[in-house]
Amino acid sequence: LRLVRLLRLTRIQKLVHRFNLHFGFSYAFLALVKFFAMILLTCHWAACLWGHLGLRSSGSHTWLTVLQESKGGPDEIYNGPLHVYSLALYWAIISLTGVGYGDITPQTMTEYCVATLCTSLMASLWAYVIGAVCGIVST
Repeated sequence: LRLVRLLRLTRIQKLVHRFNLHFGFSYAFLALVKFFAMILLTCHWAACLWGHLGLRSSGSHTWLTVLQESKGGPDEIYNGPLHVYSLALYWAIISLTGVGYGDITPQTMTEYCVATLCTSLMASLWAYVIGAVCGIVST
């Protein structure tokens, strides 16, 4: 049933095409919006996965517990789902851009594998978006 709902996402392309015809958006503008949406969605998925690892991991030594030990602060920052999502989104955005400050780091082998996968995918996406934006700007 949920897969059928996902198939509705194909309607977005038709909707964008209809808006383009009605409002006359340029290709460059639509491409930039598409790239922004791709980056936003990828960071959201990575943050959800990373936050899930911190909250639901079976061990007591996770990226979230180490962050709490090193930074301190109130417990609700490290226990509330919205706060943990904010921390995980911060990690995803910092990992996407390749800066990686090192304050949120993997602690278990599962976290290392997920971090490697997420960073590889997000770095590839970032390179694609930067290259495509440069191509659009140059024309």
